[in-house]
Amino acid sequence: MIQKELITETYPDRVEVNSVLSFLHDAAEARLDKVKYRRLGSAPPRGQRYTQQGESDKYLLRFQYETSSHYEERIRLCNCYGYTKIVADSYRFLFESAEKHLMISGITDEQRKILFTNIDGNGNGINSFAGRMFYNLLIDGQTSICSDMSADGQPYLYPIPRENIRNFANDDNGLAFLIHGSFKDKVEGIKTEKIECIYVFTRDEMAEYEYSDKGWTEVQYIENPFGQIPVSQCSLSDKTPLMQPLASIDLNMMNLDSEARSIIRNQAGLSFMVIPEEVDMDMLTDTTVISMPRGSDVVEPKWVAYPSHGLNAHFDYIRFLQGTLHEISRLRRQKNQAESGVSKSLDFTQTRAVLNAGADAVEKCLESAIKYYFAYLGQTVEVEYKIDRNFEVNQIDDEIGVLMKLMSLDLGSTATAAAKKQFRDKFIKLDPDMARQSDDELMDSDDTFEVNAGINND
Repeated sequence: MIQKELITETYPDRVEVNSVLSFLHDAAEARLDKVKYRRLGSAPPRGQRYTQQGESDKYLLRFQYETSSHYEERIRLCNCYGYTKIVADSYRFLFESAEKHLMISGITDEQRKILFTNIDGNGNGINSFAGRMFYNLLIDGQTSICSDMSADGQPYLYPIPRENIRNFANDDNGLAFLIHGSFKDKVEGIKTEKIECIYVFTRDEMAEYEYSDKGWTEVQYIENPFGQIPVSQCSLSDKTPLMQPLASIDLNMMNLDSEARSIIRNQAGLSFMVIPEEVDMDMLTDTTVISMPRGSDVVEPKWVAYPSHGLNAHFDYIRFLQGTLHEISRLRRQKNQAESGVSKSLDFTQTRAVLNAGADAVEKCLESAIKYYFAYLGQTVEVEYKIDRNFEVNQIDDEIGVLMKLMSLDLGSTATAAAKKQFRDKFIKLDPDMARQSDDELMDSDDTFEVNAGINND
């Protein structure tokens, strides 16, 4: 019997874990500067200052003695470089471009079709689902896949976001119980209401609870037919998110950029004003003010400029952070001298290791989840999911070089379009409708092509 009074208990460090995950999700979406978008277009009338501090920005740190209006300006002008998103998307692109193979016995052709077109009940096939699993591994450090069955008797898989896991425990036999939360929509006419839910899995029972004014109410309950929890989990290393160091650098870069920009902006709008001591400072803007005591002689104001070399330390530190970021992520850097294939291969070693580890984790997790998927139907299957390990990034560089040379030979529109299509099919995964649209665009495109056109090589 599930102890209802314990379903809201959470594991000890959940608040800390979810705080980190919230930060990582914002960084992975290049949204560390998201607060500014709620401010833009809402400036006070010209000549007036901001009368209240307004919403603070949890990622843009405020200076100790900074005025509200100056901090408000920095919020509106801050810029997230989005390195975390660039790196995570690059990893995901390489993973998704790899060939994937599903070998499974004991199922019908219709069941096989569903696996490749709608394994999650939302129109995503197994390969797209695997790509999302890998991305979740990069950002969250862990991914959990639950196998379930809809009301019409169709199994499906769904990911449990790490931040939604409320409580869990492991013993010598693996996962002993797992509790996760979620929200579902209750639609009445044109009104939609969010209902908070808690799902409880033990080896003996599975139940769903909904929250209302009366508290938590059990709305579904079944005995666990498996004797095991139908949730498959995988992680990279020790569950520490791989993107966490990059996100921290992104945060530092945004704040450092804001500090440097503030100094530059203050120079551009630098003005001094000599005023009587009794003037109410709250009536003034935060422009630099020199206050003269009553009865003072007229003093000639002096324009003070920030030292021309004053930002050198900021720029040096920015370059240091960029170098650290490149070392961590192994991003390809443009260099003046040509690099050998050996150099490119060595520079990509760490990236390949991450992709290989992610592929190993995704393969095992999906194989386990698919077995639970068919167990709901009373079927026992042998399944093997394989991801090709050909994650050579320099192969893309080489293919682009070949494509550019072919296009520069002026082989005609048909041959040029065919070359582009071959490159597209090799590195970009499109659904059939998008592929047909892309084919039409390739045939209709302008064949005019110049190597390095539009690039200033001065």
